[in-house]
Amino acid sequence: MSLIKIGELFSRSIAIVISRIVPVGIVRAIHVAIAMGVSAWGTRGLMNALKDATPEGTVANPQNIQEILGALPQEQVMDLVFAPQMWIAVVVNIIIFLWAQGAAYLALYPHPKNPGAGEPRALPGILLGAVGLMFPLIIVNICYAALTMVGLALLLVPGVWLAVKYSFAPLLLVTEGQSAFASFSRSSELVSGSWMGLFGRLLVCGVVAIVGNMLLSFIPVVGPIAAQLLFPPFVMAWQIVLFENLKEMKGSSVETAA
Repeated sequence: MSLIKIGELFSRSIAIVISRIVPVGIVRAIHVAIAMGVSAWGTRGLMNALKDATPEGTVANPQNIQEILGALPQEQVMDLVFAPQMWIAVVVNIIIFLWAQGAAYLALYPHPKNPGAGEPRALPGILLGAVGLMFPLIIVNICYAALTMVGLALLLVPGVWLAVKYSFAPLLLVTEGQSAFASFSRSSELVSGSWMGLFGRLLVCGVVAIVGNMLLSFIPVVGPIAAQLLFPPFVMAWQIVLFENLKEMKGSSVETAA
């Protein structure tokens, strides 16, 4: 058994998103709405603090921030950098990202009690279940980012190799109930022997998402919001199809060996 063809991977990923469009759409809408609101609130706080520190006669705006900061004493610059409202916004955005990541996987992946029939989880279970996943997901995301960054710092190739090798860790944590650290071992096990094929398929997914985001960005206001609603679930669905494909391949290998 081999890795799924890209054409079939594309069609199955879209089918998953369409079949789960209501719950995943609600999750994405909640995430985008909160993230946009909190980011605007944090930016407003930073701009207000910047206006208070700006010399009289100078108008503070996003275009001249660097120029204004360069003219301020270091103590004032540090006060601005650590403006409470901005950092509260950053923390809240991290929290809502972790919640949305877990909720989107729960919304897209079949219920474990009936995976063959593709029975979806109920919306309350998705929204509340993601809360319990936030702490282990932050561990997985931090470890994944650290491993990838270390690899990239050494050389580009090790970073890319690690990124693909452990790319299924967050999904495994959510769908198989793996611990934060066991999910890395399980991801490595699944990817073993299929790294190059997976790299190519993940690269295609990344290109599709980037091009799609760029095209939608030309549509004022609605385009970027639509991109945030559509492409993250598509990328996750793509990963889920590959994940199921790898599990089938490993199961087939075990049966053949037996």
